[in-house]
Amino acid sequence: MLSVAQVRALLDNHLFDWDQLREEMARYRAAYENKFWDNQFSLRQEDEAQINIQVALGHEFIESYIAALYSKHPAVVLKSGLQGRGNAEYSEAVVNDFLIRAQETIERTSRLALIYPHAYLKLVPVDDKVLYRRLVPIAIEPWNILVDEDAQSQDLQRFIGHYYTMTVEEAKEKFGKKIEGEGKIDYFHHNMPDLEEKSVFDYVQVLEFYDLVNDALVFYSPQYKGGEKFIEKISPIPFRDFEDRPITPLIPFYFSRLPDEPLMGYGVMQRIYDQCYELNIIRSYQASAV
Repeated sequence: MLSVAQVRALLDNHLFDWDQLREEMARYRAAYENKFWDNQFSLRQEDEAQINIQVALGHEFIESYIAALYSKHPAVVLKSGLQGRGNAEYSEAVVNDFLIRAQETIERTSRLALIYPHAYLKLVPVDDKVLYRRLVPIAIEPWNILVDEDAQSQDLQRFIGHYYTMTVEEAKEKFGKKIEGEGKIDYFHHNMPDLEEKSVFDYVQVLEFYDLVNDALVFYSPQYKGGEKFIEKISPIPFRDFEDRPITPLIPFYFSRLPDEPLMGYGVMQRIYDQCYELNIIRSYQASAV
């Protein structure tokens, strides 16, 4: 099993890498939200008469993908498999019920994967009287997923982790341990000194780390015992496939991949961003020249 020091080093490297990409991710987000000039040099800083024009190319490009992908409700048709196990009719009904309920989350995850290098959908266990509705999907941004950058495919990854925040009360209820909290940390507003002071609750940062080689699930927080111990260790991993192999509740969404780092992904917005930049510059100068 990986040691605390190794998991902490992997998390530190992950956070450092995404810190370097923060400004780039903010520009892609602004292009989608039609807030291009909020993250660029404003022409008005030199000339009050300068007009800044924004075109909706980024939003238009992303939403055209979504419209093409989800023109209808997602659904599946199942037949008996090679091993002849299970009930195809019941399975089809359960899967399609899940897809109808999860469509909004699936679309949101797809948008994240188009704007940023990739995204993940996570199945979170919840209490429900209906057995097959005890998993709720949530969308996760790429900077909150720690991937095995050396792996050449999802099946070959040695580990994967989900980094998230929860309130001190939620952490105590889940782990039964007291963890010191702090103000909420936001990826895009990391440099706001008063952000933590404005937080209503105290939060804990938790890494849910799946060691697929050693079949172990560990929970780690820099705020627990000074980051020198795991909050909790579970072995084997409670999520299994039909052959009893360890799996995770994290489902990858990739629309493009880098050939040499396939698990890092490549955002669609990255391909068209220069065109957004060019059109906004040209249209702004044209508007100001009228």
